[in-house]
Amino acid sequence: MGLMMSIDDRPARLCYQLPQPWKKGGDQYSNHMDRITGYFEGPFTATCPPGVVLAGQKFVKVHETGPGAYTPLDLDRVGDSDGVSLMGSYLQSYKYFEQILPSVKQIFTFNEDIQAAADTHLKNLVAGASPDAEPERVVGIHIRRGDQVSTDSVRRPIFRFPPDAFFAEAMSHFERAYRENGVVFVVTSDDLDWAHASKVFHRPNVRFSLFSKSVSDMDHNAALDLALLTSCDDIIMSLGTFGAWAGLLSGGSVIYYRDQLDMTNPAVQGHYNVEDLFPSDWISIGDDDLIAEKAVQ
Repeated sequence: MGLMMSIDDRPARLCYQLPQPWKKGGDQYSNHMDRITGYFEGPFTATCPPGVVLAGQKFVKVHETGPGAYTPLDLDRVGDSDGVSLMGSYLQSYKYFEQILPSVKQIFTFNEDIQAAADTHLKNLVAGASPDAEPERVVGIHIRRGDQVSTDSVRRPIFRFPPDAFFAEAMSHFERAYRENGVVFVVTSDDLDWAHASKVFHRPNVRFSLFSKSVSDMDHNAALDLALLTSCDDIIMSLGTFGAWAGLLSGGSVIYYRDQLDMTNPAVQGHYNVEDLFPSDWISIGDDDLIAEKAVQ
């Protein structure tokens, strides 16, 4: 599915494709943009041609220097390609969308069914969490583990999963800021069993998303969890683009783990930059902060 946008006052279409070499027959590339039309309002354009990157059309490819770094894309370097540029490949930096973020937020508004389900679930989770008064803030927490804590010895991890002290300090930050009427935390995760077992979340004002628990339709439940997070006032994220996009779409304060990249890994050096991944007005908590906090205690 093609997503129309404007970059540097030029019309652009996003054709999102993932390689599927394990599929027998058919295209090596499979278009996944069709999924979003079931969750977001759009508007979206007609479906991109299958295998668009292999279609033989003349183009100039412009792409970033690394999957986690921002590279200004030279859209004027089109040569004899009739003005066609193929941009890629990851575009994970928020800086690619910074100038068009209001339009992106409007396009990625959840449809009525998804938003209604998220609103109802959030209301039920928050109900009774603060018996004396409605909580002043509802803070969503996204915990990505899965592939990021893989024990696969072949692939050296790029990311470092945050220690419990990070989540404790992030929650304390909001509790200090909204002490009067309190805060309720809503946890979403791809590993809810880990979250339930972690003592850092054993607090009376912590709730767990039931969407995360169901595995009947992972795509659908991921959309519901994302809608749930974007409906919260603020966000605490662990790793990955899911939590980052929850922060971008929510519009509130966002706390992230500053030392999540393993800078000793050659695959990270020159290819990832934490300052390119997260806006400067987001709140970062790193290992130095946690050590200093422990020393004060």
